[in-house]
Amino acid sequence: MVTSEELQRELDSIRREIDELREHALDIEAVLSEIHGRLRWLRAANARLLKRSIDARIQSLKLRYNIVHNCYLAVKGDEERKLLKSRSGSAL
Repeated sequence: MVTSEELQRELDSIRREIDELREHALDIEAVLSEIHGRLRWLRAANARLLKRSIDARIQSLKLRYNIVHNCYLAVKGDEERKLLKSRSGSAL
């Protein structure tokens, strides 16, 4: 069975990946703003497709984050109930 600590590490990993992708998307926006000349539309099309792909990946990670967070809350609650139960059982 997975522990709340493992789920917390997974949540941290997902957050880091989302942050990295957001930074990458900002870099793409910066590059797009610097493109001039005849090849602008060709390069811009590829950059826009890449940005769209990054945005889709971010959305996917956000959904995964929500699922893992819900699991974390459930597991953390179970761990706390077991701890309280073991404390009350040992007090008797």
